[in-house]
Amino acid sequence: LFDRTEFGHDPTFVPKLFELISELSTTVFTRLTSLEDFTQHPDVVEEYFYLIGRFMTYCPEPLVVSPLFRTIIQWAIVGLHIHHREANKGTLNFLENTVSFGLSIAQSNVHTSEACKAAFHQAIVVEGPSVVNNLALVLLGDLPAYCLDQGSGSVAGILWKLNTLCAELVRQWVVMAISEAPDEAKNELMKAFIMMAGRDDFNAAVRQFKSLCERSRRLHQGSLGNGRVVA
Repeated sequence: LFDRTEFGHDPTFVPKLFELISELSTTVFTRLTSLEDFTQHPDVVEEYFYLIGRFMTYCPEPLVVSPLFRTIIQWAIVGLHIHHREANKGTLNFLENTVSFGLSIAQSNVHTSEACKAAFHQAIVVEGPSVVNNLALVLLGDLPAYCLDQGSGSVAGILWKLNTLCAELVRQWVVMAISEAPDEAKNELMKAFIMMAGRDDFNAAVRQFKSLCERSRRLHQGSLGNGRVVA
């Protein structure tokens, strides 16, 4: 559509870029209005969210302060339900780039308006619980897990950055989201959150959590298959 790396850093181009993004978003979300639509058009989902992810990297402010921002986050959550690797990866890429922008604000690595800071904070507070809950469903085995901890756009990457950005809130959301997980899995994962584990250790904790949940599910299904009820 356009070269965000070249034009995104030039403030004179940003309003036009946002106008194009806004028009594109209206077209996409008019045609794709359900999970079924997303599933039938994974190529559109993939390209759209990669595009918006790049916009969040190079010129995020006009998007963040617009009502469109939270709408896109909500549809990205829908994208996590798609059984298509690249479309799923695109939504994760957008979400991770979004949280990365929040970290840049918190660490004063970017100059942005107070209105943008407030809008971003509000979006995280309102949409964050749903984002975390759906990422937890990936780890619990209820949603497809194509991108667990690799590259720019992964479940572990988003959770780790959220924990860096707003630890207290994220831990509250995670505790609720994984309440049905085996105790051993919950305890080890929460330890990684509370101890503010480094990225590699956090990735390992996420992989261990998923592995323990998968083992528990297999044991439960095996017991049911043998006619026993698992307490």
